[in-house]
Amino acid sequence: MKRPPKALDKIVDKVLAYRPASKDMTQNSRHLQQYSSLFDLHMKDVKSEAQVETRLLAPLFSDLGYPATAIVPKKNLKPLIISDGVKSKRKEVDFLLLRPNGSARVVVEAKDPKENIFDHWGQVASYALSYNRDKKDENKINWLLMSNGHITCLFKHDSNIPIAILKLSDFSSGSELNPSV
Repeated sequence: MKRPPKALDKIVDKVLAYRPASKDMTQNSRHLQQYSSLFDLHMKDVKSEAQVETRLLAPLFSDLGYPATAIVPKKNLKPLIISDGVKSKRKEVDFLLLRPNGSARVVVEAKDPKENIFDHWGQVASYALSYNRDKKDENKINWLLMSNGHITCLFKHDSNIPIAILKLSDFSSGSELNPSV
């Protein structure tokens, strides 16, 4: 297996990893490379949104060091009120990833593998906007993670340009990861 590039190390350590950034920025990426079950996952294993959640995202959160208490699935979340012009709708996010202090850090949205995740950025950004409405800056969601199983993208909450794109084939083949930084 090839080692992920250093740019991904920084993304994992500074953005997604549950624990604070390490002095050795390669620590988390080495952990992913050596111990992750994601390297055994293949496209044929991910055929529905539920499988994206259970076979890809749940192991990814674990690999990033999130304890079960910092991964909040939709069944444990109150629906958010999303405004669409003059109408308001109640929507559920698939997961929230929490900071060590318990505030939400990342909105996570899984999509069916047939869906183009880029078509759903606005939906996920509206979740962050709704959540952030009454929060102090240090407790606001700053990141969106979207996946259809084949492609997983990390976005700043206010930009539809991904800062990282991971393909399932990157894990299953062990090939070099593709950060878009």
